[in-house]
Amino acid sequence: MKLKQFAYGISFVVSALLLTTSCKKVDAPKPPEPDKEFLSAQEAVFAEEMVSDLVLLCGQGNESTTGDMDFYGKSTLSAPGSGVVITNSPSAKTTTVAFTNATCKDGRVRNGSVIIDYSSSSQVTNATEFRQSGFKAEVNFVNYTVDGWIVSRNGGDKFTISNNAPAAYVPSLTVISWDVNAHLSFTKFSSPTASTSITWKEYRKMTLTNSTSSVVLAGNASPIDWDFANISWCGKETDVFGKINTITGMTGQVENYTAIIPDLDGYRFNKSALCTPNGTAVQFTTTAQPVYYSERHPFTSGIMRLQVGTVGVKAERSVDLGSGLCDNKATITIKGITYPLDLKD
Repeated sequence: MKLKQFAYGISFVVSALLLTTSCKKVDAPKPPEPDKEFLSAQEAVFAEEMVSDLVLLCGQGNESTTGDMDFYGKSTLSAPGSGVVITNSPSAKTTTVAFTNATCKDGRVRNGSVIIDYSSSSQVTNATEFRQSGFKAEVNFVNYTVDGWIVSRNGGDKFTISNNAPAAYVPSLTVISWDVNAHLSFTKFSSPTASTSITWKEYRKMTLTNSTSSVVLAGNASPIDWDFANISWCGKETDVFGKINTITGMTGQVENYTAIIPDLDGYRFNKSALCTPNGTAVQFTTTAQPVYYSERHPFTSGIMRLQVGTVGVKAERSVDLGSGLCDNKATITIKGITYPLDLKD
C-alpha cells in the first residue's frame, strides 16, 4: 500500500511539472537595439566628396588656358591679398595650382599647393591634358588645406589619376573616364593638441557621363567645360567587400571602416554642375551660360554600403544619397530602420 501511494505521489509531481512547463509563456523575440551612430557614414561620404573634388581640381587646373577654374578659381568673396595661381611647366610636365587664403567659387577656403605631375603619361599618345587618352598624373601636396582640413598622402602611397579613353578616340562617340588610386589623410585641429583625422584608401572610377555632348567637350583640342558636366563616381567592381572597389579607412572616432559604391545603376554616386544648393543661378551671360554664386556640387544620388568596425559588432549601414534632388541630405538604414542623415558640409 505504501509503495502504491508513493507511485501515485511521483505521478502527481511529474504531471504538475509537465503542466507548469506547458503553460509557461514564451517571450516574443526582442526587437533589435536601435543603432544611431551616424558620424562614420557622414565622414565616409565627406571623404568621397573631398577626393572627387581633388580629381576635378586637377582636371580643371591642368587644362586651364585662362588661369581660372570653373569650380575652384578665386571668387569675389576672397579677402584682399588672397589668390589662386596656376603654373604650367611643359618641360617638367607639371601643373601647380597654388592657393593663398583663397575663398574659391565653391565657397571653400584653400591654402597651399596641389602639384599635378603628368610625366608618367603615355609616350605613345604624348598626353599632356586631362581629357587625352593615356594621360596619367601623380598628385602631390605642399601644405594644402581645405576649410582647415590638412590634406596629405598617407606614407609612401601615391595618388594617381589615369585617363581610360582609347587612343585616337572620337569625343562625340566616347564616354571618357578616369581611374583614381589614392591613400589620403584629412586632418583638422580643433586646438593645438586635439584633432580629427580621417584616412581613406581606395580605387575609384570617375566618369564624365555626358562627355559626348559638344557643350561639354567640343573636340580633342578643347578643354572640358565643367560648368555643364555630369559626373558618376564608383568602384571598379559591382558589389563585393574586400575587392578593389572597397574603401578602407579610419573615422575621426578611430574606427576602421570598409565601404563600397557598386558600379551598378542606382548605386553609383552622381553629381551635376547644374546642382548648387548653396548658391542660386540668377545671372546670365550673352551666351545664356548660368553664372553661379556658389560652385559647390555635392553628390545627389547613389548608395554606399558601409561596414564600421568588426563585422557582427556593428551592423552594416546603407547610405542612400537620394534620387537626384539638389541638396546635401541623405538617409541611412541600420538594422532595417531608416533615419534622415545630414551630410558634412
